[in-house]
Amino acid sequence: RDHCVTEFRRVLFRSWTAKYVGRRMTPQEFRYNAAAQDMVINGRFNDMLNQQMEAGYNEEQAVRRAAAEWYSGQPDLWNNTRPQYSNGRQYPSISEYTASIWAKYQSN
Repeated sequence: RDHCVTEFRRVLFRSWTAKYVGRRMTPQEFRYNAAAQDMVINGRFNDMLNQQMEAGYNEEQAVRRAAAEWYSGQPDLWNNTRPQYSNGRQYPSISEYTASIWAKYQSN
């Protein structure tokens, strides 16, 4: 199963770099290319945001739903206040994370 997840991530990664950077990149190339990182992050987030806007959500909900999808993979959890854990570490709740992204979005 871990191999399947790793392979899925590799395929997803390559398709994202092809789409947003214009060519497939290796993880090593991507790691040392800040411009490519920005292109992928901004491109993917904008695609998710556009999907939420097209679904009829208002601007705040669309931004927070896109951020929830980025953070958790589940846009419907955009207002979930349960703390998040990974490998024993606690992270902000999805609601806290999406509110912080909304605040940054408004300041731009």
